[in-house]
Amino acid sequence: MRTSLLLGRSLGVFAVAGAGAAPADDWHGYVTVASDYVFRGVSQSDEQPSLQGGLDYSHPSGFFAGLFAAGIDYPETTFRADPGTIEVDAYVGYTRPAGRDFSWNVAFYHYEFPDSEALDKNYQELGFDLYYRDVARFSTTY
Repeated sequence: MRTSLLLGRSLGVFAVAGAGAAPADDWHGYVTVASDYVFRGVSQSDEQPSLQGGLDYSHPSGFFAGLFAAGIDYPETTFRADPGTIEVDAYVGYTRPAGRDFSWNVAFYHYEFPDSEALDKNYQELGFDLYYRDVARFSTTY
């Protein structure tokens, strides 16, 4: 119940934000069935398939925001609490070109595990990316 409430509220916020969107605003959503959900080199789905979906928004000014949800399944262990079966991420940021070949963005990310048994599983990150064309990316996250 808590998961559907969180997703419903999040999508409601995006629906209200999009009600006055200008024609140049960009909205897109997606649904993916992945053979494995790997994040930073570690399987989040115990090397099993994962259903994923997202909703992204970008504004011509450089502002962007989005939601991402995925099915997770960490291997069971006696050393930590069960993180649950779903991950819901939200992000907001700003991006700009920097000359002809470069662009950059800065973003705030929130990672939520709504049905986790752990008390401290949710966390946030602040990230910065520098892109060179579509060839290379330097990224740092705190």
